[in-house]
Order: sequence, then structure tokens, then C-alpha cells
Amino acid sequence: MKEGAILRYGTSPGLAMRKTASRLQPKTTSMPFHHISRKKHLFAWLALLLTNAATAAPPKAEQTLVFSHGGHPFVIQTLNPILQRIYHSLGYEIEFIKADGIRALSLFEQGLVDGDSSRTQFWLQQYNAELPKIQLDVIQIRLYCSQGVPCTTTVLQDPRALVVVPMQQANFSIYPLEIKAQLYFVSGFSAATQMLYQQRTHYLLWGEGALLAPPNQEGLQQSEVILGKFPNFHILQEQHRALLEKVQPLLAQELAKL
Repeated sequence: MKEGAILRYGTSPGLAMRKTASRLQPKTTSMPFHHISRKKHLFAWLALLLTNAATAAPPKAEQTLVFSHGGHPFVIQTLNPILQRIYHSLGYEIEFIKADGIRALSLFEQGLVDGDSSRTQFWLQQYNAELPKIQLDVIQIRLYCSQGVPCTTTVLQDPRALVVVPMQQANFSIYPLEIKAQLYFVSGFSAATQMLYQQRTHYLLWGEGALLAPPNQEGLQQSEVILGKFPNFHILQEQHRALLEKVQPLLAQELAKL
């Protein structure tokens, strides 16, 4: 025993050393078995919950595609949202750029867009290459007239007649039409019909199909089709041709619901 060590009365040196050693050792606590079992079950349940949540999440978009589109209300309000849902389900995000026919053609030629929401056969004929495409509709151009005026296609050969066209002049020029009447081009479809209702003109050219509705015909006469029928397409750049077989059936299902 070291010099100077003090023993309590009635305590042996060996017992004192054992007590001292027990105080110096770190204390350990043992957890009952049922507590360990509960923790294991909790961790297993959390792991299963996280796995199910990850499985149910939509596929993460890996690439962004840029599509040009025209100004038709059907394209903006109906077709573009459909295309966005379809491509998102395939792992793509879509950005849309509004562009008239001539500008859209330039964007395609420069490779600045990956596709276009909807263009006609005549637009495609301006492009040199055979692009991957999915047919959307069959369109025709029809003449509509105000009540009380002659409403036949002979009007279009009268230089005194004023005909409103809801399209840009550069885009209209791609259609194979010979018209001698004066053409007044406006950018909005509602603006075109308002001109007839306000008697500012009596004649309107309108593109229509199974998906493209005719104008509100209240107070209007319907004349013959002056051009038709011609298809319009959803178009992709050549490097995305492999997407056709995936997009086509999904797009057909969506359009059949309309």
C-alpha cells in the first residue's frame, strides 16, 4: 500500500482497492431486448416508406427540348399542354417558343429548336429534309361571309372585295392559292371574326379540321372549301427520330379524348 493512503475504519486494503477500481471503470447500461427489437422495426418501416415514395415519384427530367409553335388558340391552349405531359412522362421537359411559320423555319434550319408543336404540309415543303413527324389533323381552308352578301368562291376573284385572314402574310404566302381580292391580315382569330360582326368586311378565310374548330357561325354564311384537305404534323428534328415510336401512341390516345 502506498505511503499516505488512508483507510476508512473497518475497511480492508483489498476491498478498498476493489471499490476504487470499480469507480474508475466507465459505467455501461444494457438495453432490454424488446427495446432493441422496437428500434429495428422502426428503422425497417422508415426504409420501406422512403423506398415507396421514391418509386412513386415521376421520372426525373434528364433533358430539355425546345419546341416552336404558332399562334392558333388550339395549339397554345390544348396541344402544347398535351405535349408537355407526354414528354415529361418520358423524362423530358419542354420549353415553348412562339414563332410564325417563316421564323420557325429559320429556327429549324439553324438547329435552335428540337421540334415544333404543329405545322402544315405546306410548311414542311419549304424544308429541304424529310423530318420525323406525327400527323395531328387534316385541315381545310373555307370561306365565311356575312349575312346578305353573295357567298361563293367567285368573291375571291373580285379585286374590290376585302377578305380578312387570321394569319401573317408571310405564312399565308406558302399556300397555293390564287386570290385577286384584297387580303387583310390580322394576328388574332377573335379580331378576324369581330371585323365581320362589325361590318368592317364581309369575308373571312378560316382554317379548320377535326381538332381546329370553325368560327362561331352565328350570323355567318358558310361557303365552299377553297383549299384542302392537307395534313398538319407534330415535327421533330432528325436527331430525335427515335422518340417517334414512344410519342405517337401516347399522342393518339390524348387526341382521341378531345
